[in-house]
Amino acid sequence: MQKIQNVTLGCDPEIFLKNSAGKFIASCDKIGGSKDAPLQIEGLSRGFAVQEDNVAVEFCIPPAGSKAEWNHHVRQALTSISDRFVKPIGLELAFGVSSTNFDATELQSEKAQTFGCDPDFNVYRLEENPRPEAVEVGLRTAGGHIHFGFANPTDDQRFAVVRAADVVLGLPSLFLDGDTKRRLMYGKAGAFRPKPYGVEYRTLSNFWIGSDTLIEWAYEQAMKAVDLVNNADKRLFASDTAIMTELAINKNNKAAAKAVMKKFGIQVPEV
Repeated sequence: MQKIQNVTLGCDPEIFLKNSAGKFIASCDKIGGSKDAPLQIEGLSRGFAVQEDNVAVEFCIPPAGSKAEWNHHVRQALTSISDRFVKPIGLELAFGVSSTNFDATELQSEKAQTFGCDPDFNVYRLEENPRPEAVEVGLRTAGGHIHFGFANPTDDQRFAVVRAADVVLGLPSLFLDGDTKRRLMYGKAGAFRPKPYGVEYRTLSNFWIGSDTLIEWAYEQAMKAVDLVNNADKRLFASDTAIMTELAINKNNKAAAKAVMKKFGIQVPEV
């Protein structure tokens, strides 16, 4: 396999809104933008955009080529969305919440009842994941997907990056993300979408957007994933790695996660 070169990182995290009393409020018809027509964020460069996604607010950033640029992009997007879209309607961004139950009064619109868009896939079986359905009537979830861009991507490179991302990002996330409900709907092990520029890794929730430490950790670990692939680490494709990684992420099995992380020398950061 050719080495992965000219790597950039992007993301499209989702975040909920809440009012001053702590009640979660659906974003529907409050922010604007959609999957087909995201809003460019005024005052920021091209590539910063925001949209309503089910009951959450989703944003994207331009591809970043360094940790400093990545952190700046994510922070700039969050600050602009809060100041321009959220505070003016008396709401705030709900950091640290990747799944929650909304009151029925917030779920009356068609947007609030629409789940998912394009399918994603399982890297271990190379098959489409089932379309998500609400396991509880009011349960809604928020992802923190990371987009890997690189020169002349091939499927073999995409698959390897996703397996590596599961090891260096997905497994330690079990110890950093206290939520256990999101993966009942989204974010199974090895979830990805192929992209013309590379691959979208879809296993993570939005837990990492809440602090500079975790934003930078996400970048560093993504680069470690690329290094594992470029170093042709055969352990990524070992059957025991795949079995234990799926068990850990899909079942929140921290013992299995620790076993795989130990094999690869992956540590959980202090936050």
